[in-house]
Amino acid sequence: MSLYNEKNKIKASPYTSLFFIEYQLSTTRNDYHIVFDQVIKGELDTTKLQKGLTRFIQEHIIFNSHLIEKEDGLYWEKNQKIYPLEIFNTTENQASFIKKPFDLTQGPLYRFGLFKVNELKYEIILVLHHAIIDGRNYNNFLERISNYYNNDKFTVGSSQTQIRNITLTYDLIEKRINSLLKKNHATSFWKKLLANLPYRNELPYINKQRKIKNKISSLAFEIDLNHFDVLKERFPSIFNVLLLSWGVLIAKYSGIEEAHISYPIAIKECNALEYGAQINTLIMPIRFTQEESFCDLYTLTAEFINSTDKNEKMKYKYLPIKNILKACDIRGSNIAFSQTNLKNTKIDLKKCHAEVKLRHNIDIAGSDILLSYQQTETGKYSFLLLYDTSIFNKKFIIELRMGIYTSPDKTP
Repeated sequence: MSLYNEKNKIKASPYTSLFFIEYQLSTTRNDYHIVFDQVIKGELDTTKLQKGLTRFIQEHIIFNSHLIEKEDGLYWEKNQKIYPLEIFNTTENQASFIKKPFDLTQGPLYRFGLFKVNELKYEIILVLHHAIIDGRNYNNFLERISNYYNNDKFTVGSSQTQIRNITLTYDLIEKRINSLLKKNHATSFWKKLLANLPYRNELPYINKQRKIKNKISSLAFEIDLNHFDVLKERFPSIFNVLLLSWGVLIAKYSGIEEAHISYPIAIKECNALEYGAQINTLIMPIRFTQEESFCDLYTLTAEFINSTDKNEKMKYKYLPIKNILKACDIRGSNIAFSQTNLKNTKIDLKKCHAEVKLRHNIDIAGSDILLSYQQTETGKYSFLLLYDTSIFNKKFIIELRMGIYTSPDKTP
């Protein structure tokens, strides 16, 4: 029985369509899986955890939905049932639990597993499809789950209120995008900006055929960038410095003179957990010869980012990536960069202590190589380098990692 009716359908935001398009290209992919991986020690009440997670899903309509395509667009439709926490008496088979593909057209788009080590120690793994959450709300997600566990009376209120607020906001976003498309300025902007760039970045692949897909590995490391304070007068934006440095490093070790890098931007109207993942992807071109200095390239990068945010009525950065790609010869970038939440926040359950693990990061989001970073509370910078081990030589990855340690003004 279809649950498609006026009460529990929500027309999806235009930014959600990217996830659906990617899914249609490969229904068995798992590179959009967001994984929370933690060890819980103490007197864990598994029944209370089960009930808390169920209540969370019940009260968050996007988490409790899947996507359906109708003649007039893409919609969120409520799932027919809530899928319970799965409890295992062993820690084996976690990889298969995590990597099992989600069916975006049937749901659920979440999977919760509790793996027993002993009576006072468990490993909890929460897997969410990226379509229902973005980095802004990783902490909110864990905090809310903790609240449901710790307080039997905790609630976020009516789902109908959520539906109304989400629908109004999505409609506002769609009107803004339609205005951008109608005036054609945004499309022309991206077409001109990305003209003559390669269809795909020429990276030093060892296996272009990709017989093994999505064999993702990760390197996590931390850097103290206190020396950057000296450079702030010349390079005021750490995001711009790291984005550009990443592009320059890729170019250096790939032997190319032009490249394009994708990076996400958040849609400011949708910064609450209830809205799902509301992010757009932009593509930044990098063109250089041996003559430009890092300072020259930094200036160009800053000018590019400012140009996408030109004015309140014509913010080119809001044009969805699917429309940007239609305007140029690029079909997505295999190099990605992001400033995000690296999932270092601990779940907080009464009479328990949690420890964060980073063993199962596979959310490379359609790219072949991705560098993400987050500033820590101590002022240091945490980095996560994700890459497909089936197509890159390990030496190339090590060179990139070591290159990230280079001071921005020394970057080749």
